[in-house]
Amino acid sequence: MTTSISQIAGDYAIQFGHIGHVEAIYILKHDADIGNRVTLASPENQHLPQPRPLPVRLPPRPFPLLVARREEVAIAVNTLSYNQPVEFSGAAGIGKTAIIRYLAHHPAIAPAFSDGIVYHRLVRHQSVSDLLQILFNAFYDCKTPFKATDMQIRDALKNKKALILLDGATLTREEVDGLLNDLPSCTFLFAAQERQLWGEGRAVELGGLSPNDAVALVAQELGRSLSPEESAHAQKLGIALEGHPLRIIQAVAIATEEKHSLGAIAQRVQGAGKGAWTKEILLSLTQPQRVILALFAALGAKIALKAEHIANITELPEIQPALEALLRRNLIQVDDGRYNLTSNLVKELQQEKWNLTPWLERTTSFFTDWVQHWRTPEQLLPESDTILRILEWAVESNQWSDVLGLGRAVQGILALDGQWGAWDVVLKWMLEAARAIGDRAAEAFVLHQLGTRSLCLREIADAQSYLTEALEIRKSLNDQAGIEVTRHHLDFLLEPPLLPKPSPEPLPDPLNWQKWLFVLGGGFGVLLFALFVPFLILPKVGPPIPDGKISVPSPTSSPSKKPSPSPDGTPPSPPKESPKTPPATPPPKPLKLTLNLSQTTANWGDTVAGTVSLDQPASEGEIEVTLSSNEPSLATPIADKVTVKAGDNTAPFSVQIARYEDVGNKYPNGGSVEITASYNRVSTEPFKLTVVQKQDQGKVIPEPVPELKSLNLESTSVERGRSAKVVNATVILTNPAPRDGANIELVSNDSFLVKVPPSIRIQPGATSSEPFQIEIPPYQRGDNYPKETSVTLTATYQGNSTSQELHIAPPSVPTPKLTSLVLDVPAKSRVSGGQVVKGTITLSAPAPSTGAMVKLESSDRSLASVENSVEVQPGKETESFSVQINQGKNGDVTIRGFYGGEEQSYSLTVYSLKISPQIRLRQAESAF
Repeated sequence: MTTSISQIAGDYAIQFGHIGHVEAIYILKHDADIGNRVTLASPENQHLPQPRPLPVRLPPRPFPLLVARREEVAIAVNTLSYNQPVEFSGAAGIGKTAIIRYLAHHPAIAPAFSDGIVYHRLVRHQSVSDLLQILFNAFYDCKTPFKATDMQIRDALKNKKALILLDGATLTREEVDGLLNDLPSCTFLFAAQERQLWGEGRAVELGGLSPNDAVALVAQELGRSLSPEESAHAQKLGIALEGHPLRIIQAVAIATEEKHSLGAIAQRVQGAGKGAWTKEILLSLTQPQRVILALFAALGAKIALKAEHIANITELPEIQPALEALLRRNLIQVDDGRYNLTSNLVKELQQEKWNLTPWLERTTSFFTDWVQHWRTPEQLLPESDTILRILEWAVESNQWSDVLGLGRAVQGILALDGQWGAWDVVLKWMLEAARAIGDRAAEAFVLHQLGTRSLCLREIADAQSYLTEALEIRKSLNDQAGIEVTRHHLDFLLEPPLLPKPSPEPLPDPLNWQKWLFVLGGGFGVLLFALFVPFLILPKVGPPIPDGKISVPSPTSSPSKKPSPSPDGTPPSPPKESPKTPPATPPPKPLKLTLNLSQTTANWGDTVAGTVSLDQPASEGEIEVTLSSNEPSLATPIADKVTVKAGDNTAPFSVQIARYEDVGNKYPNGGSVEITASYNRVSTEPFKLTVVQKQDQGKVIPEPVPELKSLNLESTSVERGRSAKVVNATVILTNPAPRDGANIELVSNDSFLVKVPPSIRIQPGATSSEPFQIEIPPYQRGDNYPKETSVTLTATYQGNSTSQELHIAPPSVPTPKLTSLVLDVPAKSRVSGGQVVKGTITLSAPAPSTGAMVKLESSDRSLASVENSVEVQPGKETESFSVQINQGKNGDVTIRGFYGGEEQSYSLTVYSLKISPQIRLRQAESAF
């Protein structure tokens, strides 16, 4: 679901508004050669978003023949009807997409959501901001694509009572919570491999089908009822494949294609054993069919290709018969003419001993050539996800020329389509590539694009830094066209173009509040350059913003703000100065410091270049970073301090290696040294540098290959609680991470009980990761973990793994204590002899599984006697007992109870009634 890319006066462009000024619409024009340009839109080219007719219906295609999942469907329908989110999670191919497609057309769903149903399948590098823009486009239309801010989108959609179906979601828990909070009237239905919905709604983990449901699925695939014998074979097939729906469908397809009986297929599956069924599938395929699967396995999940592209990449002469055969076997799927691998085969094929690198190389070569001939956004946009996947691989493989070629082709269409998250990722890749190969012109182009994008996000320091650096490079290259467009944007910082003279007539309001939202609030553009500039410079134009509309905090200062001339041309009087109260300065964000060296091994006498980096530009003034060595006689920084200038993120330095003649007697075999940077009492991870032996001088010494050393947990035993808990963890390497860093994969063998991030990254030169969090969800009554459970956590890097066990204990049951002992007697606690009084004891918590034996005693058994103890039954908090009040004696008595280290008591007064002789005589006579 994407916007259409429009042309204005022959140029591809997108428009955006200016918050705080009426009818201030700007146009971003796309230029793939020198960089995008922002201009003020002419009145005839100003188009405002219009709300689409409600309800909006953008559901997925129906899935009417859903087998089983009756309980899951009932849970979802009931939960969604209360506007609560629902999530289905489970392995690839388990049926998540099928169930949400079924629910999207369920008769009980549509009436519950008056504003519509929107389905979206998330793709690679799609940020939450991109997702919000997609949802905005679903409910608003515009002649020219319009980019709104996240804040405006949230305001526009906050009252939409719609169902949002997000398939293939890979959001963090925080991102999911943010969506639920930002769009409170929308109800979300998620489908994801890993659970990401916590704390509200219903998260349902889909498992395999029951044997009976597997039989029903087999019958549905065959299109006929089964004989008793076939039903028995179908049950065995379902059990052998663990009830996995897609694997069952693929097995039935093989039986149909190869004309085998169900019994024969069930026997093959059982004979293959767990995990070997993929090999059985591959054995039955032709060479062209295996070639196509290898191509898709190399590209990974969700990447779809046209048949003509598959033919060109694989160079297969007859592609269509192979594709149709794979479709019949349910090994690939097709949607709108594009083919991709079924989800359950992606990881399984990648684990096969296939060399997939040549297929990535061929795909990269094909698309690098293809983008040179197909440059229009309409042609490139449908291929953007594939190109992003290729770019990702090219970056990992240091194929920098391909990164620049593909990146330059795709970055502009991502901007025009409103995919800001992906646009930022591609620009950062391009900048890395340009600097790696020393392409200064490309570096200036990317810096210009990054700078303009930063302006849109009101990142003033970043915008000025990027654009200034771009301008300096373009000046050194004498790139006049580039200089002009970059300077054009920098000039906006000082004096943007004035808005057109406002009409004295009030604005019409045919769009109700929506028009005010976008006229006054503006819509954030793909280069929302002017989002902050008017706050700093522009005079107020047009009528004031009405109360209740979008507002923006006023700036703290405004540089050289010029007063507008009066209507008759008379120069205005200078504004009077008024005292201003300086705004409160927010506390500075703590800086994160990293240190890298250009190499990890060095020869005697070498000078090694290094860089100190900050995660944000240095503020006003300079930041002085201290450098140190743990073996200064072997190697030490030439200067013990390095200065990061204001506005910069990095500063270079050098490390001098000692000469062998000077220290060889101390280090005859070479040695290792750790270089560290520190600022404001915060130090970086040490960078390990190895000085080679004398006899190795001049040789190319391979950098030591790091291996996993350990997975360290802050605690190896955790007690579950009523709220979620986290355990901090780190991964340690045997040697420093290589220049491109180390990506460590993490897996929990029980992802319901213990959640780990899918991967973490160790920075280049570091030997340990930053601490990351392992999450233990809250305990809920009725879950499947009543006893202590051990969960194995595994970290994997380049085929090597290390594991650590985390012991999870159920919440401890508090030991109950005796909180009260009361007797059922009159208010003054006076009771006559000769009767039985009822008592009650109460505990502070339910009695344990063995019960609770409470000891009882009486201070004077001649007045009142009580049993020695009373047992509170398991799970109960109260129990009754009896006290016998004796006759013939008056006095005070106390009944005491003891349990759990606590004592409770109740005192009463006993008195005996005196009976006259006449009453006794009547009592005696009445006995006869």
